[in-house]
Amino acid sequence: MSTSRSSAGPPAGGGHRAHGRGERPGSLRGLGYEYIHAAVDDHSRLAYAEILLDEKGTTCVGFLTRAAAFFHAHGITRIERVMTDNAKNWPSALVAHARKVAAEHHARTGAPIDTPTLRTRFGVPAPMAEAIAAQL
Repeated sequence: MSTSRSSAGPPAGGGHRAHGRGERPGSLRGLGYEYIHAAVDDHSRLAYAEILLDEKGTTCVGFLTRAAAFFHAHGITRIERVMTDNAKNWPSALVAHARKVAAEHHARTGAPIDTPTLRTRFGVPAPMAEAIAAQL
């Protein structure tokens, strides 16, 4: 459902045509890179995309959460699979976020979070929720 690509366009304020090939005033190393995160529903081909500043795990989890809310608002309420070309950032960040959600749930209710609640909170299929719950 999701992927990310880097986009190296001209930086804000113009590129070398506007400022020459030398150092631009106020420029910092690393400017000019953006990452396009996209999610596509296989059945309806409805797509959701964001341009974000990095591909870190927390960014990926935030993107997935917003994408799931977008699809839910359009009547797509079930996510069966998430496919990504950025696997190194997804699992650990998802588990870390799940731990935070589980701790908040425990503080609020006094009981540990169960798999159905975890599944509902994240909008993921039961096997994925069980795998995440096993790591909490």
